[in-house]
Amino acid sequence: MKLKNMKLNMLIYALKGVLTVLFPLLTFPYISRVLQVENVGKYNFANSVISYFALLASLGISTYATREGAKLRNDKTALEIFASEIYTINFLSTIVSYVILLMCIFWTDTLFAYRELLFILSVTLFFRMLGKEWIYLIFEDYSYLTVRYVLFQILSIILLFAFVHTTEDYIIYAILVVISGSGANIVNYFHSKKYCRVRLMISSGLRRHIKPIFTLFAASIAVSVFTNSDTTLLGILGSDYDVGLYSVSVKIYNIMVSVMGAAVTVTIPRMAALSDGMEKSESRLRKTANETLGVLMSTLLPAVTGILILADEIIIIVAGSSYKQAAMSLRILSIALIFCVIGYFWGNAVLIVFQRESTVLKVTILCAIINIALNIFMIPLWKQNAAAFTTLVSQFISALLLAHLGSNYIHTSGMQAIAVKSGIGCIGICMVKFLISPMDLPFIPKVCLIIMGAIITFIGIQIIVRNEVIISVLQAVRAKISPHKKS
Repeated sequence: MKLKNMKLNMLIYALKGVLTVLFPLLTFPYISRVLQVENVGKYNFANSVISYFALLASLGISTYATREGAKLRNDKTALEIFASEIYTINFLSTIVSYVILLMCIFWTDTLFAYRELLFILSVTLFFRMLGKEWIYLIFEDYSYLTVRYVLFQILSIILLFAFVHTTEDYIIYAILVVISGSGANIVNYFHSKKYCRVRLMISSGLRRHIKPIFTLFAASIAVSVFTNSDTTLLGILGSDYDVGLYSVSVKIYNIMVSVMGAAVTVTIPRMAALSDGMEKSESRLRKTANETLGVLMSTLLPAVTGILILADEIIIIVAGSSYKQAAMSLRILSIALIFCVIGYFWGNAVLIVFQRESTVLKVTILCAIINIALNIFMIPLWKQNAAAFTTLVSQFISALLLAHLGSNYIHTSGMQAIAVKSGIGCIGICMVKFLISPMDLPFIPKVCLIIMGAIITFIGIQIIVRNEVIISVLQAVRAKISPHKKS
């Protein structure tokens, strides 16, 4: 199989992460105004309930299937057997999820009142299983996933403005959400046959997948506890006002985590294929790891610098001036972002790739306990800033442990030089802010000018100091745009 440019894949999938955030932001003002608070609340409650059953239906299948399937992608027969076994497990877990959902709806008065919305939104469970998105991750077809996502989101926006006009149209809105997601998965179902044909099958081979899948499922639950405990404890030990401030910071933080995490996700099938199977190569494995960390260092540092110097402006744009007190917690969380993404790399792209998911689970549980303990002690004293700081500490410990354990399998090099070059570029970003801030310009144009100036300055400095990571990404983009030219 011809391998795609990994750095370009990272850029494309990160773009999908950005669009995943951008499209809801574009439609939310219209939805909130048309449906009004109560019906928006109904939809969000029903959607949050379905998210738990989606977690149960998916288990740890996507990560496991990507890791193991990547090792078999050059053996079509073996891959089709493996994919059929995974598909069967996913089918069974989805059935179990539906059964439990129906029991909950008909046995609890609260959920029964939302039964119509829950039935509509639950359709996504079936079509997510049918879509088998993990096949595209195995074959690193991120361009298809991104283009498909954009097209169906544009379709959903058109349908939204065409059919949602009154407060009672929240049911129609839910149907449109299902159509946009399920339509994409229906396309997947037919399009994925170009890679491998999948069928339901019951065989003794199913048992060998159960333990690692459930270990990854347990890890995903631990991560959920890890990431949500600070907000929960802030609500218990603080006030609604503190939670309101912190929720804005966390939302921005989670957006950055999803975007940067997408870049790491791209490397998992490549790392898995190179660690075992027909494509096994230790030298290429080290090279891939170095490239990935290089890209992360070259993008994380300027991103964090940008958040640090523009935290007040970001908060005002996202939530309004009444939330300005959230700026400090956002700055703290921006630093935590570095350790979160680095830890995600060592945990998911290294340790899980080398079948050490139980180690990742133990580290996650330990850091969740540390996070909860620190929150209980510090939140009464420093409110939302304490919640952000405990996240920083626990993410630092997690990254340190995962990097230490992961280094037993892969040795990386050259990161200090890249960090120094990126750091020099970050100084340039700060200088742009210092020069533009005194200008007498309207608020939004000034922020846009700072951001554009910072990006251009950073890239220019990286070219001058010869940051090979940035230069190679620019060359890959130019080659993609103008394939007839040699980069």
